[in-house]
Formats: sequence, structure tokens, C-alpha cells
Amino acid sequence: MSANPTPAGLVRALMSVANGADDALLAEILAADFTRHGDPLSESATGVDAARSLVRKMRRDMPDLEVTLLDELSAAERIAIRWRLSGTDSGPGDYPPTGRHATADGMSFFEVRDGRIAREWTIVDGITLLTRLGFRILPP
Repeated sequence: MSANPTPAGLVRALMSVANGADDALLAEILAADFTRHGDPLSESATGVDAARSLVRKMRRDMPDLEVTLLDELSAAERIAIRWRLSGTDSGPGDYPPTGRHATADGMSFFEVRDGRIAREWTIVDGITLLTRLGFRILPP
């Protein structure tokens, strides 16, 4: 990372870690009190170590995970992105792996403070992801 990364550069660096770059980079781009607020079908994390564990879990569950940036909007220390994830559910995960490849879109909103990402709010189209992986969503 450069000495004075832009907020957009920080977000791109975070995406590179999701895509397989060395997760040691998280210590450089995330604030010590970083908080990720996940939606009900994704996970939250507090702190750099929890973020690292979450990325490792995602990459373990989908080793070929790729996150692609689709859109980006920024205003000062705030960034909003729309992205697409794709990968093969090969487990072990929280449920038996399906072995299927799937894609789904999501959005993340970031707050940067003192040159590091301090907060993230993420919404993923989890229903689409789960159905593409072969799960059936049944009403109660």
C-alpha cells in the first residue's frame, strides 16, 4: 500500500484480499476497531483478526472465489460499491458442500477514518446465491 492510500484504493485492496491476496494486508488497510456489519445471510466481524478469519473462511468454502467490482461511488471518506461474487461451493462450510458454481451480486458501504477502513456494511443477494448452489427455499 502507498503511504497515503485513497479510500477507493483501500476498498480495492480489501477486494484483492477476498480474491486471494495475502491477508496480512488487512492489518495495513483496516482500522484496529474495524467493524463489518453483515446482513442476515452474511457474517459480521469486529477487529482485524475477525476480518482475517472471515476472509479465510470464505476462501476455504469457495477456494476459487472471485469478487468483481461492478460500480463505485465515493464522497470524501465514504465509498459505496456494487460487486459480483462467483465461486464453487466445495466446503467444508456451515453446511455440506454442493460442488456447484454460482454467482450473486451484493453491495458494500465503507467509512474510512485516518487512512483506514473503519466500518463496512454489506448486503449480499444470499437467496439467489443459495438457490444457485442448489438449496431450496421453502416457506414455513
